[in-house]
Amino acid sequence: ALGPIYDRLATARLTVTMSPRGEIKTIGGHQELLGDLLKDNPLAAQVAGGGSENAARLNFAERFIVLSDKPVKPGDSWESEFNVDLKEVGMATGKRIFKYVGPDKVGEVITEKFTMTLVLSINIDIKANGAEIKGMLSAKDTSGTVQFDPELGRVVSMKSSYTFGGDINVSANGVSQVISTSQTQTV
Repeated sequence: ALGPIYDRLATARLTVTMSPRGEIKTIGGHQELLGDLLKDNPLAAQVAGGGSENAARLNFAERFIVLSDKPVKPGDSWESEFNVDLKEVGMATGKRIFKYVGPDKVGEVITEKFTMTLVLSINIDIKANGAEIKGMLSAKDTSGTVQFDPELGRVVSMKSSYTFGGDINVSANGVSQVISTSQTQTV
């Protein structure tokens, strides 16, 4: 059920439009890329957050830094909040907290170093093929660093890690089962 999505994403060309601060405004071509695959495939639609542009923006935001709207000095922090309806999955709420560390280098490239922390919870509410899945999943043990090249205006290096999990209740054919899930992602 998921193979066609991964195949198509492997060769995808999308257009990401961002604000000068790094906020993702649009993802051009995402819905056109996946729309036909998700139409009659509820599992794939759930994995892709319903295939919505909002879900794509949330996913792509993990690969960029949102710069502060004010000048910063080492030690200053700011937040980028989100509240996204993940069609056919549930509601994702949270924020990314960035902190400016100061000037740094990656190899010979002069960078500005930032740390980031993710606060994320997803209220799962899935109904598909007579089954119902409900629960709350959240991120913990989150950390990350970003090396930003101010001359070129781009991320040079980004490392992040978090554990995502919680309890979900799966009901089908009159039977309910609580499942505890946990996964650690390192990017």
